[in-house]
Amino acid sequence: MPRDYAKTPKPKHPHSLPGWVWLLGGLFIGLFIALLVYLANNTGTDPEKSISSSVNELIGKFKDNSQDTRDVRKDTKQAPPGPSD
Repeated sequence: MPRDYAKTPKPKHPHSLPGWVWLLGGLFIGLFIALLVYLANNTGTDPEKSISSSVNELIGKFKDNSQDTRDVRKDTKQAPPGPSD
């Protein structure tokens, strides 16, 4: 009698894990490695000092830009209007 190969049962692996377990495991391993790299790059720096220096730098840039804007406004007010054709 011929055998029906279309309906053969798949062999069950008793110790196999579902795919979502592998996904979460890989995600946690990747996040842990990213945390270690982040900590290795930021060791020995004072976060408050870094933040305050960044804020002071931004404030200085803002003051420079606002001063440039004031200079441009003064120049446009002092320039006489040109003759219209």
